[in-house]
Amino acid sequence: MAGFSANYKLGSLFPRRLDGSFNILLSSDLYFVYEGDQVYVRSIENNDTTQGLLEADIELTSDPVTIPGLSAFLNDWLIPQITDKDNPVSLFNSYLMSVISNCLETPRNNTIEDLLKIGYVGPFKDKAASANHYWSAVGTSQNELLEFIKNKDYYGPTGLWADYDGDISVISHFDIDSLLQRISNLVDPGSIPDPNLWYPSMLYTYGVKGEEPSYPGPVLMVEPGGSLRLNFENNIRIGDLSDEQNQQASLISNSTYGESAGDGLGASNTANYHLHGSHTNPTGFGDNVLSRYTTGQSWTTEIELPEDHGQGSYWYPRTTTHPSIRWCMEVCLDLSRLVILLAR
Repeated sequence: MAGFSANYKLGSLFPRRLDGSFNILLSSDLYFVYEGDQVYVRSIENNDTTQGLLEADIELTSDPVTIPGLSAFLNDWLIPQITDKDNPVSLFNSYLMSVISNCLETPRNNTIEDLLKIGYVGPFKDKAASANHYWSAVGTSQNELLEFIKNKDYYGPTGLWADYDGDISVISHFDIDSLLQRISNLVDPGSIPDPNLWYPSMLYTYGVKGEEPSYPGPVLMVEPGGSLRLNFENNIRIGDLSDEQNQQASLISNSTYGESAGDGLGASNTANYHLHGSHTNPTGFGDNVLSRYTTGQSWTTEIELPEDHGQGSYWYPRTTTHPSIRWCMEVCLDLSRLVILLAR
């Protein structure tokens, strides 16, 4: 199909680096065109023999990341919504009602952990990490905890944000003390018989190795018939733990219930690359959702796109759990896009 060229205009929804440039990685047969204040991606014309290759050295980390506009989001929307106990349709009340409505199907300790995110300061607030039989059991309608958590006098959501100074960097909360208890129990079950539950809130970042990570990560752009070769390094680190402890953490389940937990998902510091909705090879080192790579490991994912592959945006995650930002709630998914342009 020589003579045809992709001509894709970049808009405001594409992620940018801190210097303002678009955070986009192009295959070898694509290039940027700057026309005034507009930016386009075009393909090399009359290129009917060479298939484009997008190759990049990618690093996954748990480093802090700067998110432009975050302060405006927090100050203009999230904080007013999450601290308003009077408005029945505020985020605070919607969240509270959701937790209460599910508390008879949720372990008591997980219910308390959920409510700490909106400032619960009432009785038993220190039991969120307790792993004994009572607090690990599902709540009942006769449980006195239910009456306490319904009382809004036991909530101080404004206190959660008293020290916020407008920072636009996001850091992970690793809950290292609880993790070390669980690692000790893993190595020697008799050392700590009932270790605390582990509730990390980890934001994974990724990007080209040697460059500052961004959130979301770079958009990948290729054309049908092209291919990806992504050389990954999993450098997710949990605080200042040793290499051995970081690897042992791969065997510890995130205690958060639901889809953000680590049970069955390869642990909280393992990584994976796969596409959503593509028609590509799902085995081996290709578009394989079942592959797992823990901290300290490297691998190369290679995906060939059929020449008749559909065009569009295809979301891809790089982690096996849903990473979350510990604002007042855990609200972010670390997802980015593979954009497949029009065929030549």
